[in-house]
Amino acid sequence: MRKLVLQRMSTVSKERREYIEQTLMTKLLETSLWKEAKTIGITLSTFPEWETRRIIEEAWRQHKTVVVPKVIKKGVMVFNHYTIDTPLEISAFGIDEPVMVDEVTQIDLLVVPGVAFQKNGARLGFGGGFYDRYLQDFEGKTVSLVAMEQMVDIVPLEKHDIFIATILNA
Repeated sequence: MRKLVLQRMSTVSKERREYIEQTLMTKLLETSLWKEAKTIGITLSTFPEWETRRIIEEAWRQHKTVVVPKVIKKGVMVFNHYTIDTPLEISAFGIDEPVMVDEVTQIDLLVVPGVAFQKNGARLGFGGGFYDRYLQDFEGKTVSLVAMEQMVDIVPLEKHDIFIATILNA
């Protein structure tokens, strides 16, 4: 399923991709989740994920604190402050991460990435289990930005999988 949905995401036309990204950003910014959040956790997206940099820039414009994940050891990630001046390095997974560890534990809203989703918030991630482990003790609000290309009838679940509270669709 992961491979199939990633293939669908990879072949989305440029026009459809722009529509998805703009629609998801607009929907997110209109939510009370966003409006009430002071600290936003979000990934620095890589293709074929939907682009997150415009959302990050809007958070900065609104004087919100932005934090992004960094893997610090096998299976463990933490969130670190992210500004325009934050030095980045490419992780072993090919993802931009802050060079320094500056762990932030108070996150109001976490934008959780994933590959496939059900309407009820069940999520199939990228396969590392990082977010499921992180979400076990997370007390803030969660949202995922999902295009119809990612929606499935049934996500294969494991006992440790954590559901996302809010799914925004494009």
